[in-house]
Amino acid sequence: AHGVVVLEGGSGLGKSTLLGEIRERATRRGVTVLAGRAAEREHVPFNVLDGVADGLASLAEASPWIEALGSAFPALRSSAGHALATSADALADAFRAALSALGPTVLLLDDVQWADHDCERLLAATLAPPAPPSVLVVIARRPGGGLDHTRLLHASRRLPIGPLSPAETRALLVA
Repeated sequence: AHGVVVLEGGSGLGKSTLLGEIRERATRRGVTVLAGRAAEREHVPFNVLDGVADGLASLAEASPWIEALGSAFPALRSSAGHALATSADALADAFRAALSALGPTVLLLDDVQWADHDCERLLAATLAPPAPPSVLVVIARRPGGGLDHTRLLHASRRLPIGPLSPAETRALLVA
């Protein structure tokens, strides 16, 4: 499968748990999983993608897109530690190429409502239709928070996550 799925719901409704289940199932099937998470009050550029960059570094050390991505992500900088000056478009192109080169991949992004502006712009440019082939992106966010780029969200599948109804709660308690 490929494309973008947005899980939306309030705090504490299980979005992160659902991402964990997706990770587990993808891993069991031998699919590459890259995951990132933003943190509240963290003002680090590209904060949602730090974990993703670490995963990319471990998967493809000699790939041609590594140096371009190294300008934004310290984990991907050359062994000499140099960061290239890369335009936003070149960075998005490199990120798209990196994801496409991995083959079947699941990209899990949690707490995107706290993504910094640069990260939002990079994700919107990278994941705008058509999304990279063989990449399933699952974004968890609170309603109205993060990645409100119309082109990206219009092309995504949105799954609202809400509290259980009284009938659903009773069904779980009886089971």
